[in-house]
Amino acid sequence: MVMLIICSGCRKGADTGLNDKQAVENIDYKQANKDYVSTFKELNDIRLLELDESKTRGVFYYVDPQGYLIPVMRQIPKQEGIAKSVIKALVDNPENRIELREIGLSPVLPESLEFDLALKEDNLMRISFNDDINSFKDKKEEETAIKAIVYTLTEFETVNKVQVLVNNQIVEELAQGTRVGEPLTRGNINSLDHVVQGEYVKSTLYFYNNVSNNYTYYIPVTKNIPKDSTSVDKIVQEQIGFFKETNTPIPEDFELEKVSIEGNVVKIKIKNPIDTDSQACVRFMKSMSLTISQNSDIELIILSQGNHDVASYTMEAFANIYK
Repeated sequence: MVMLIICSGCRKGADTGLNDKQAVENIDYKQANKDYVSTFKELNDIRLLELDESKTRGVFYYVDPQGYLIPVMRQIPKQEGIAKSVIKALVDNPENRIELREIGLSPVLPESLEFDLALKEDNLMRISFNDDINSFKDKKEEETAIKAIVYTLTEFETVNKVQVLVNNQIVEELAQGTRVGEPLTRGNINSLDHVVQGEYVKSTLYFYNNVSNNYTYYIPVTKNIPKDSTSVDKIVQEQIGFFKETNTPIPEDFELEKVSIEGNVVKIKIKNPIDTDSQACVRFMKSMSLTISQNSDIELIILSQGNHDVASYTMEAFANIYK
């Protein structure tokens, strides 16, 4: 991934007497786009990320134009109170807005929001907000924001559940009806509420969104699948079917022949030769590796055709990576 750098012209508004809102709205985004689009690739290649020893990695959850929560690995300064810093990175302020507009995402929390954090026993993080946590326009927006908070905080190994408070008081629900009376855990991200016959389980699948060919990000969704479809070979078939359902491009001439597993390796055999270097194949296999890693202990995917292995893919540590 090539890093996106905010051009120097994007910062000039702060020195002209304009307030923050005016500075944001006066940015020439078309010119900024021209400055980086020729070298921009995808939000997915950690090998191209320049790791800064003075910083630590964090995974943040933002929202895209369709309302999906998108996980993004970013680097933030090492400091005490790191949990507070990651929540601040979710706030809809000018700085966050400018950075995220470059990749088509938006912060999820009101700019006026105030909060305090405290890590308790049993890996419980308590986060108390002021009344502005009740300022969302509808339940969808409110639920998305709460999920972003829970998912972002539970990326820390020391946190596995989050208690949301309002003015240091436990409330059963927020203004738009989101239930917060009990500690919240990860689950049902971008739920599709897909109806299936018989018993089912919830599974995380991935697809990608490519906007104007300038940036690509990978989206986790929760889908109900038949209970007998949780084996790796069935997950592969579910992933292929999901791409077709969502009209997400599949590599040209891709046709599955069979799936076999040996230890921690899954071999996906296809019937026809395909261009493994094509964008469609790279993105398809990135999505496949993310899905398989969410649903199994597989460590390697081998793509084969005929009697030959044509490509191999390790499991992806992060769905999306941004400077």
